[in-house]
Amino acid sequence: MNHAGEHTIALRLEGTSADNRHVRLDDFLAQLRCLQDALDCIDQEANGRTTLYYRVVDLRHSSPATVTIEPVLREPYRKAGMKSRYRNSPTVVHHRFFDSLQAIRFRGVKIENTSEATVDAFVELIGGMGKSFDTGAIFNGSASVPLDAGLSENLEQLLKPGFVSKVSVIGELLSISFARSN
Repeated sequence: MNHAGEHTIALRLEGTSADNRHVRLDDFLAQLRCLQDALDCIDQEANGRTTLYYRVVDLRHSSPATVTIEPVLREPYRKAGMKSRYRNSPTVVHHRFFDSLQAIRFRGVKIENTSEATVDAFVELIGGMGKSFDTGAIFNGSASVPLDAGLSENLEQLLKPGFVSKVSVIGELLSISFARSN
């Protein structure tokens, strides 16, 4: 079954050779939780709150295991006044999620306003590589990001103290504060 939903997100995992390339249920559930945590962090960044939930629209066990989800606006945000403010949340979160992952994986930078919580969620998403699964990817109809050593290395680089991402900001500096630690 092919779900050509405009904002679908698919997670594909291939288990370890010890399990004949099948993914263990607890590992698969843990990866799904990590994916949801990362999406929730992006939603928080974009909207200041969690406006979306995700429903499964396709699930395949044949190795590699693949689940496809789509974002849905939560009921409280569908009300008349709120709907106009948050109606684009599925689009905004979907694009920001893929833009963030692709920037980190392919360019080694994070996009503007990416929170530490989001970077940490991405670290958790990649954390099972080589232990819980051998290969993995997150993809949609137009983008694919491998859950691989390249993503892991770039995330580690972003977490190093003193790392400066190559992103520019245009604006006026109004103040600057320095703190000294003991």
